[in-house]
Amino acid sequence: MYCCGVTPAHKRPTPLVIENIQVDLIADRKFKEFTTVLDSLPDTVVRATVVGRFFAGKKGSLRGGERWGGFGHMGCCTLLAIQQVLSVDPHTSRQLDYRATAHPPGLDKADCYGELNDIDPTADLIKAQERADTGEEVWAFSDPKRVGASGLAKLLNIDEKSIKLRLTQRGQGRFAYEWQPKKNGNLYLVIVNRPYILKFFARDPNQVAWVMRTAYSAGCNEDEKPVRRIN
Repeated sequence: MYCCGVTPAHKRPTPLVIENIQVDLIADRKFKEFTTVLDSLPDTVVRATVVGRFFAGKKGSLRGGERWGGFGHMGCCTLLAIQQVLSVDPHTSRQLDYRATAHPPGLDKADCYGELNDIDPTADLIKAQERADTGEEVWAFSDPKRVGASGLAKLLNIDEKSIKLRLTQRGQGRFAYEWQPKKNGNLYLVIVNRPYILKFFARDPNQVAWVMRTAYSAGCNEDEKPVRRIN
C-alpha cells in the first residue's frame, strides 16, 4: 500500500463488491495457512491453489499497444479477488530462499547504480537448474561462490579466475558477494541464491541449485551517469 491511509487486512468488514459483483471470502483454516505464509516475509513468494474472480478492468493503450487495468497502485493492474484458498505449499525448507526480491546490501549507499527494470530472470534460472541437473554444472549444487564468479564472468566476458568475490552477507538460501577489481574501480554486487520457484522445475525438488539471482555494477562513470544493471 503506497498511500492514502489504506491499511492491509485479512478480514473484510463488509462484503467486497467490484463492478457491482459481490465477491465473498471463505476465511477458513486454509485461508489462515495462506495468510500466515504471506506474513512470514515482507516479500515472500507463495505457491497456492485459489478460487477467485478475475477483473480485467478497462482497456487502454500503452506505448502503442493495448493494456488492461484500473486496479492497484495508480490503476496499474488487473485484479484477482480471492474467494477461497484450496491448498498452500508450506515454507518448511531451511535451504531455499523464499524472498521475491534480491537487492544486494550496500546498493542504496551507492551514488549511482543501474535502475531496476522489468526483466524477469526466471527463464535463465530454470536453464541454470537444468545445467546442474544434467551434470553440465554439477558444482552448482555445492559451490555458491563459484556460481557467482562464473555468472559475473560471463556477463563481463572475462576470465572467471580473475574474479575474487568477497562474502558480505548471508541468509537462508542466499549469499551476497562483492568484487572491486583494481583496473577500473567498479564495484560489482552479486546475489547467489536457491530460489523457491526452482523447487518446481528441479529434477529432484530437494536438490535446488545455486544460481546467480542478480548482479549490479555500482558507482558512477566519468560522466557521472548511472552505470547499467548488468543482470
